[in-house]
Amino acid sequence: MNRISLLLLALLLVSCETINGNFQVSEMITLEKGSDNVSIPAGNYKASLRVTTKKVKLDLGDGNKYKFKIDPDAIPRRNGNVFFSASEVGQPYDVSTTVSSDVSESDSRAGRETCSYREAYQVCYPDRQGRTRCHTEYRTVNGYRRVQYRVRTIDKSLLINLFSPGTEMAKASFSGRDISKSRIYEYVGQCY
Repeated sequence: MNRISLLLLALLLVSCETINGNFQVSEMITLEKGSDNVSIPAGNYKASLRVTTKKVKLDLGDGNKYKFKIDPDAIPRRNGNVFFSASEVGQPYDVSTTVSSDVSESDSRAGRETCSYREAYQVCYPDRQGRTRCHTEYRTVNGYRRVQYRVRTIDKSLLINLFSPGTEMAKASFSGRDISKSRIYEYVGQCY
């Protein structure tokens, strides 16, 4: 059984990530869900893989989530392969994970974007003796700022194969892809 677990670059790593993809089963497999065993017939399934801080969960849309005890830090961030034995992942299959990624950046771009800042202002009121009392309060002001940036695009693919323990016979696989874009700022002007 293959799963694709795409992790963002360390720069963009978040505690949870969901990757949509395809789960292909070549012959019936059985996965553990808690204390139950669930049989999954051969076929193609739309699936999602959720990577959390301590495990990976496979969701086939059948109402069950299958947990694999895989430390996300053990999966390569950009490119590479890693193998986990059935005893390590807590499922009856060995797991092989392959991550490949392509990182590209656009030319430098200039523009204007929205921003906000906190502004101090005085609030005054008369007290019981008729004296004026003042204190400072803050409000959020929306504005604009000039920026110069490049757009970084990360195109990652993850392939996970499930093997009968101790063999190279793949029973199922998950493949998925994630494309993320972020701004890399070269200049950020003052918000006004």
